[in-house]
Amino acid sequence: MPTDDEQAIADVVREFARTELRPMASHIEDDPSVLDDALRSFGQIGLVQTLAEAGLTGDELYPRVLSAIVLEELAWADANTAAAFSATTAFVRAVAEFGTDHQRRTVLATYADSSHATAAITATELGLLDDPQSPATALTTTPDGLVLNGTKTLVPLADRCQHFLVTARHNERLVAVIVPADRAGLEIGPTRETMGLTAQRFRDITLRDLPIDPADLLGESDIPALVNSSWTAASAILTGLCRAVHEHSVEYTKMRSAHGSPLARKQTVALRLVDMLIDVESMRWMSWRAATHIDKGIGGARTPRLAHALAVKRSNWIVDEGVQLMGGHGYITENPVEAWYRNAKTTATLSLTVGV
Repeated sequence: MPTDDEQAIADVVREFARTELRPMASHIEDDPSVLDDALRSFGQIGLVQTLAEAGLTGDELYPRVLSAIVLEELAWADANTAAAFSATTAFVRAVAEFGTDHQRRTVLATYADSSHATAAITATELGLLDDPQSPATALTTTPDGLVLNGTKTLVPLADRCQHFLVTARHNERLVAVIVPADRAGLEIGPTRETMGLTAQRFRDITLRDLPIDPADLLGESDIPALVNSSWTAASAILTGLCRAVHEHSVEYTKMRSAHGSPLARKQTVALRLVDMLIDVESMRWMSWRAATHIDKGIGGARTPRLAHALAVKRSNWIVDEGVQLMGGHGYITENPVEAWYRNAKTTATLSLTVGV
């Protein structure tokens, strides 16, 4: 269960999601500037800044379970905002946990001083058999020093990021490299079309003989830990999405009548709604458990992987049921379930893009 402090922060985020973010959600996909406004408003709460300041001063970072709680609340209102916040959180926490003293001082200052600074971990590559833990991107040694070559895809908000954390192979081992967005040799491609999370404006970034200073290599990069964090974050975002679908379905089926009585009183519909609630509660507990196990170093990848597998499987069913319960208009854009359906499908495929 959340501590009193964690619950107090969760209450603040829930109020923000209800009063400010949810009214914006229907416009975020159509107008990219709305997501920017949402991130600036949420940035005033100061969660990323708090994480960056703790990394700068060497204080204890706030627990990952708090990130999971926050992501659920944000995703209930809008998954795009949740994913964008999660991407920056994943980067800042990676530098705070694994970076050298020099990296923490120089990189984290940007995120401690700004309420809307953005960053991303770039691990996904082109190809059906892409494996984030076996990238084609390579860091090689030349007579002029280290250079980075490769292409990363599905990078969220790449056009507004200040830094990227790029995974690559170097001397037969996996490393992560901190790359400022304005460095020569980094090219940002056009926006890619995706089924959901379209406000993320996913793009490719191409690295062509990009010069790397040895000080840019993340101090003790633990890629498996980043993967575990990503699985847990995706689980929390899917939990929030599915909670929104369930609550909307309950409200609609109580209001909609068929053959003289509300749909919610039909046994088949009522049982579906109960099953949806059970699944949402199960997904929440598994994401919290995974976040806690990562912080305590328990079980390696097992719990995060189970949490992600459960969230993907049950969210597929929940969003499908949400569309079906709306009848014929569950597929039109005026109905929020249509966007939740698409966003859940895309969130399930995110790999090392988000984190807690």
